[in-house]
Amino acid sequence: MASATLTASKNNVSKSVDLFLLPDAPTLSIVTPANSAIDVPVTGQLTLTFDEDVTVVSGKNIYLKKKSDNTTVQTIAASNAQVSGTTATVSLLGSLEKETEYYVNMDAGAFQNSFSNGNTEITSNTRWSFTTVKNTVSPTADDIYPYYAIASGENNVNV
Repeated sequence: MASATLTASKNNVSKSVDLFLLPDAPTLSIVTPANSAIDVPVTGQLTLTFDEDVTVVSGKNIYLKKKSDNTTVQTIAASNAQVSGTTATVSLLGSLEKETEYYVNMDAGAFQNSFSNGNTEITSNTRWSFTTVKNTVSPTADDIYPYYAIASGENNVNV
């Protein structure tokens, strides 16, 4: 916090006033998963890192939305975030769909600094977006067995 003293004089009378300048609101500097990330796990957490220490504000929310149709798939109370200094960690409420692009929105003032200045809201579908992992097919025993047989030296394997 910056301060200054302003002094004015008129007719041989001086008045001094102390001025205090409050810092700006906390700024979101790093998000995880990173903006435009791909192959993000369908379970886990969102991490928000600000440029200064923050606390959560009750009654404010973080919204996880599906980019294809802008539907809200999860509404997470900011007060559910675990905050340590400049970092807030938010656990997802459930699994996400695979191969799906999501974006995160956040209410203004969901996090605030020690002077009660709240963060600005996120309303864009491009500020913080990510795509979940692709569907993967697990190999079956039929896929693996011929390789095992060859490696083990079995003589009755037709390749």
